[in-house]
Amino acid sequence: MTPKQLDSIVHFLKQNHPAFLSRHHYESKLPYLKISEAEFDKKVNYLKDRISAYSDTQVNCAMCNLFASLGDAHTSFLYPRQKPIDIGFIKCGNGVYLSKVDKDFEDKLLSRVISIDGQDIEHLQNKGYALISSETKEWTNYSTIKNLSDPGFLAMLGVRVGENIAIKFADDDKVYDIPTKSASVSMPAPLGHRYFYEVTYKDDIPIIRYEICKSKYPNWDKFISDLNSIRPNSHIVVDLRGNDGGDTDVFDDNIINVIKEKNLSGVALVDSGTFSSGLLAALNLKELGFTWVGEKLPQSMINYGGAMFFENFQGKYNFKVTTELYNLKKAFNLPNQTNRPDEPVCHTIKALQEGRDLMLERAIELCYPKRREK
Repeated sequence: MTPKQLDSIVHFLKQNHPAFLSRHHYESKLPYLKISEAEFDKKVNYLKDRISAYSDTQVNCAMCNLFASLGDAHTSFLYPRQKPIDIGFIKCGNGVYLSKVDKDFEDKLLSRVISIDGQDIEHLQNKGYALISSETKEWTNYSTIKNLSDPGFLAMLGVRVGENIAIKFADDDKVYDIPTKSASVSMPAPLGHRYFYEVTYKDDIPIIRYEICKSKYPNWDKFISDLNSIRPNSHIVVDLRGNDGGDTDVFDDNIINVIKEKNLSGVALVDSGTFSSGLLAALNLKELGFTWVGEKLPQSMINYGGAMFFENFQGKYNFKVTTELYNLKKAFNLPNQTNRPDEPVCHTIKALQEGRDLMLERAIELCYPKRREK
């Protein structure tokens, strides 16, 4: 990247982000921002003197850090994505565990990871704070662990990735060289998988899984048909875990309307991956009397906004910029502690090993007494 290209990107950022527009004052309008415009400009000037000598990985790292310095999850530098390595990680409690691994190392599945390529896992997470655009610590933790399978992200963390990667576990002193491209095995279902949207049943309780809920996906018609086939006055579970975005209008127009028309009630499942439109969906369900089951969510959401994508900028760089913001807390008259589940449930390693979903099990338990009440 040349200093001129950097100037062009910063120009587009400042022309669109509310923090830099004269009609706004970031101190009052955008309280989550981490730095002032003067501090931001200082970082830009530092890079202009050096960036032409950077490698591609150093450029990615510097630009991710620059965008992340705003503290706005919807303003980020999108470095080129590579095919993920065939190793997966999952957060459980305060630890990070192996969720996918080469079949020859299956006995290490769901073992607690303490280092990757000689770097402590806590150190890697701390590095992630400077690279991931985020408004909350929880989102950064969630995203860092999720991205540990991305070679580009690992390169920015200084982790060497080749045919093998060195991983050390808490249960022994040995360092394992684990293949990164292999016939792998994953942790038992259901937590090893995420869904776009679907309606399934467990013990006759309908379970709606919603992530990025847009009508362009191939199974949309089946989803709407399954949604409309739920019997009136049923108790249901809406699974919002791992929801890192989506389309609130689609959720409101389809799922919420069906819930209201059929007089449905029940439980919303939330975790530290429930953000953005997922959190708005959870709040809408709470207004309808749904119980929240799951992990503690991030701090009460303050701002939310639409983003503009700049793709193949100057033929090479991609980034997105928040173009509008509004205050969620004020707009929805939210109390200070909207992030606390009514029924806190944390997964255990034993449950993961057995393929048990403790949050879903608790949700089903809550739905049965409700069913008896009716």
